Parts: sequence; C-alpha cells; structure tokens
Amino acid sequence: MNPVTSFGDITHVIQLAVAPVFLLTGVGTLLVVLTNRLARAVDRGRVVEKLLPESAGEGLAAAHEELNLLARRTQLIYAAITLAVFCALFVCLLIRSPSSTPSSRRISRRWWASCSCWRCSP
Repeated sequence: MNPVTSFGDITHVIQLAVAPVFLLTGVGTLLVVLTNRLARAVDRGRVVEKLLPESAGEGLAAAHEELNLLARRTQLIYAAITLAVFCALFVCLLIRSPSSTPSSRRISRRWWASCSCWRCSP
C-alpha cells in the first residue's frame, strides 16, 4: 500500500465528510434569519391591523396596501423556509447515502473492518 495514496484518500474522505457539516450550518443560519424576518413581518402586520379602525381615507388605503405587501412577504418567507428545510433534508440524505467514489468505499470498508466497537460488530 502506497502511503501517499492512502493519505490522499483519507484527506478526500475527510473533505467529503466535513463539507456537508458546513452546508448544514449555513442552512441552519439561514433558517434563523428567515424566522426572524417572519416574526418582524407578523409583528408589523399586527400593528397595522390595530391601526385600521383609527385610519380613514388615504391612511386606510395605505394600511391595506401595507398589509397586502406584508402578506406577500410572509408567503415568500414561508416558501424560503420550506425550501431551506428540504435542502437540509437532502443534505442529510446525501450524508446517509453510500459514497459514490471508489476510494471512499475502499477506505470505508477498511475502517469498518478495523472497527471493533460493539455497535459496528455484527
């Protein structure tokens, strides 16, 4: 066994293992930002709805226009949250699925063969 090749294989496997972690961290951060934006839109909608009975004329029309804008904004945020959750699920499925590179499978077989813990043993 060539040590340079095995070192290259190991670093490749580590890169494949770490990249999804950073992607999931980014998706999680995006979800936090989106939920905060959703909370702000909902809070602003509640404030505008409380001001509706006091409004008249142009103020009433502006309030309805702002409520329509906030409704559209919340719909888009809900769609973005849904897509981000699907992204995270697909990343998890990618992590769970067997690797497609032959070197990763070879390293994985060697690792499982050398593992002697009670959870890995048949």
